[in-house]
Amino acid sequence: MKAKTNFDLQSAVLELGRMLAGRFLMTSIRGVDDNPSAEDVAEKTKAVLSRVRSSPARSYFGIGSSRTDADATRLKVLAYVGWRILAESELYFSTSDIINTVVDKNQDGGGQDDDFCRRLLQTLDCVSEMIDDKVLVASPDTSGTRSYRVALPIRSYSWLCGGSSQGRGRRTQGTYNPGLETSAVPSARQMYDVVRQRVIGCNPQIRTLASRISLAVARADLLARGERDSGVGNQVVVVFGSSGTGKTFVVEELARATNL
Repeated sequence: MKAKTNFDLQSAVLELGRMLAGRFLMTSIRGVDDNPSAEDVAEKTKAVLSRVRSSPARSYFGIGSSRTDADATRLKVLAYVGWRILAESELYFSTSDIINTVVDKNQDGGGQDDDFCRRLLQTLDCVSEMIDDKVLVASPDTSGTRSYRVALPIRSYSWLCGGSSQGRGRRTQGTYNPGLETSAVPSARQMYDVVRQRVIGCNPQIRTLASRISLAVARADLLARGERDSGVGNQVVVVFGSSGTGKTFVVEELARATNL
């Protein structure tokens, strides 16, 4: 039941992101309705925010137990970025696109220019705070321009893809945390040594899986740090066998060894 609850919340967040994407002039995005009403977006934001506040997943948004005016903005920013990542496979997004998507010109102030500018600045300040809180990650400038772009941390991306909302609190001694928070990306040998302590009699299978997963984790860390992609895509691994042979157990232990 917990897994279903997590999935429902992630779906609700992505649905909000899909609605927000429809407000920006990007008609090429697949599965996006054109220009949903401000009332529908506000109602959806309120409903999803209430669920996020009561979930351990609020840490991914930088939302604490006490309510703040910036909570809704944080939610909309991550929902929009998350949707774009999963729908368009993009990694980095300019703050101008994010802010113009999140801020509704017709909200509250009736479209008055001074009110709209005030909310633009407030949203930009909120995005800056999210970077400071490591809820968003600033991209290094590799294009030679002064563009200001952001990305999602691996932990937030993993949660959107179906990971546990308890992931940040499950680290134990002997586990690894690849990605933005540390430079220690586990090698295939390290993963193999950790997993074989608990999984007995499957050393060849553990070795094969560890070698594939270590490449994927290393590539994810490379992209998260804003470096050039190696061009070698992730490999798909199919695990098959009779019920009760330990397929799920092996994969769970590998995920625990990489903190994924």
